[in-house]
Amino acid sequence: MCARCENACSSNACFLACLEKAVQAALAQNQHPDFFYCMELLEQTGVVLVPGSGFGEKDGTFHFRTTILPPENKIEDVVALLRTFHLTFLKKYQ
Repeated sequence: MCARCENACSSNACFLACLEKAVQAALAQNQHPDFFYCMELLEQTGVVLVPGSGFGEKDGTFHFRTTILPPENKIEDVVALLRTFHLTFLKKYQ
């Protein structure tokens, strides 16, 4: 959903600039777009993110929250999973 994240990330939240096809796919399943993104990530990688819509955030902000807790030697693996998923998601919904 995010083609760019300029000045978007805080300590544990990243705001997603949504792709219209991803938004439409989420709405077709009666889901918030950030929930849709997080569930696809979970199903494909086993990595859990929390959709920002679950916190009553402003409509249309589409973001997720995360805490990265793997052992230090596994962080690069987790980041690689996130990157690969994200790039695939972008290609699929552009």
